[in-house]
Amino acid sequence: MLTHNFKINNNIYQVNSTIEEAEYIEINTFDKTIFKYSNYGDKTNIFNLRNKEYNVFEPIPNGPINITANGDFKVDIICIERRGEPKWI
Repeated sequence: MLTHNFKINNNIYQVNSTIEEAEYIEINTFDKTIFKYSNYGDKTNIFNLRNKEYNVFEPIPNGPINITANGDFKVDIICIERRGEPKWI
């Protein structure tokens, strides 16, 4: 099993899983899910393979950020801005 991680500022986003060519891992911080997608279209829940020492669902902070990655893999980060709504009284 391989460790794939990247770091945004001081938080490590890490999943301990083997990834074959054309496969990818998706960490969804809004839905709090982690899935691995195979090149055949299979979707596997790998939530339990996350690093539990760090919060892999930590929201990305506003402003300038520092991103680093280990290993020989590509990291795509897609940020979706969500508007908070006040609670109705």
